[in-house]
Amino acid sequence: MPQQQILSGDLIALHDYRSIYFAIPKVANSSMKALCADLIRARLNPRFVEEFWSDRWKPRIFREKYARAYLKRKGILLTREELAECDTYWKFCLVRNPWDRIVSCWKQKVSDTSTLRGGDSTRVAESLAGHGVFYPGMSFQRFVHTVAEIPDEDANGHFRSQYTFVTDEEGDLVVDFVGRMEAIETDLDHVFRTIGVSGHAIPHLLASGGKAYVEYYNRETRELVAKRFARDISLFEYSFDESA
Repeated sequence: MPQQQILSGDLIALHDYRSIYFAIPKVANSSMKALCADLIRARLNPRFVEEFWSDRWKPRIFREKYARAYLKRKGILLTREELAECDTYWKFCLVRNPWDRIVSCWKQKVSDTSTLRGGDSTRVAESLAGHGVFYPGMSFQRFVHTVAEIPDEDANGHFRSQYTFVTDEEGDLVVDFVGRMEAIETDLDHVFRTIGVSGHAIPHLLASGGKAYVEYYNRETRELVAKRFARDISLFEYSFDESA
């Protein structure tokens, strides 16, 4: 397979459990980061916890600039180059059906203004605004067409192909376990048993809700997603589930 540009998301080292979580946006990301926040809290300076910790929104510590800088200094937020230093750690991620992930992205970042800062209905979420092609009130059909035209090297992480977060230059997986959002309870139970976590449950933040993802698609948009995310669909063995 030809070499590819390595694109990374947050790599969260859980040193006390000798494991690394490879975060993929729009795949229970906020919930997983809240869980990771609990698992790393013992390693954090009490002054940092007092300043940045929020029991209401724990993923905050992975989002604010100065908090992220501290986590990098502590070796909790890693770069791809630093992975070699944790070569013996167990690495895991969660993935999601690409058709479902795109619906979730549209609903939260474009359609659902309640999740935007201040409920602002005049703009899209900041994470997509930089593209300059997404706009408030954008239909799902137009959103899919637009996403399909943006290659991974230019795409925001919320709709970038999932394989780009968890493969190397040769296209090989760099994680030991790929869990599925569709089986999150079972797969996280496996993660917990493997790394030695007990007594934890995943918090459910930013749940999409609403109708099944298949109801948003027509034949054209279904095929556009199939072509745009063909590598994800093949690698993670997903299909468009009419019964969803």
